[in-house]
Amino acid sequence: MLACAEMITMCLQSAKQKHLLAQQQQQKQQPPLHSSGQGLTIFHDIFRRADKNDDGKLSFDEFNAYFADGILTTEELQELFYSIDGRQNK
Repeated sequence: MLACAEMITMCLQSAKQKHLLAQQQQQKQQPPLHSSGQGLTIFHDIFRRADKNDDGKLSFDEFNAYFADGILTTEELQELFYSIDGRQNK
């Protein structure tokens, strides 16, 4: 009979293996986002987290909600948002 700690360890190891296999399969299916490595991937991850309604667009309200941490004022965040908005479509 296995001790409780041994059973938990076995379950965690099994879950970790499944997670790693799923990650490997996902990486094989997705084309690389950018040849320079992680930089663009991190940007896309942050964008997806900030895009609360998952429409592929980042509104100022979503941008403000995600990045408002008290360091920049709303006006400064707005200025930053519009300077990043390359299409100037708000």
